[in-house]
Amino acid sequence: MFTLSNSAKKELEAFFSQKDRSYIRIFPGQGGCTGSKLALALDTPNDEDHTFQLEGYDFCIEKSLLNLIKDASIDLSYKGFIVEPIEDLPQKKSSCSSNGCQSCGGSCSH
Repeated sequence: MFTLSNSAKKELEAFFSQKDRSYIRIFPGQGGCTGSKLALALDTPNDEDHTFQLEGYDFCIEKSLLNLIKDASIDLSYKGFIVEPIEDLPQKKSSCSSNGCQSCGGSCSH
């Protein structure tokens, strides 16, 4: 079951206060050095999507992604929306280069 925190709901209310509501897509975003993360964007659902309503907002997510994560919680932080899946996303291998290690604060063995 997907959940939406009160702070995330208030942020969506503020965002849509001056515009028509549209679908909000849950998708794999860029995770940088820590791997894949889920993100949100406005989008139109297609045949490959599962759609659902949560707290009065319409969401869509690819069925294949939904099968991987099962459920997620949507919250808000000082960096924006945080989408935490119940099941972890598969991690991509890091494309760590000699310059990339320092840019993300990670450590790499060469």
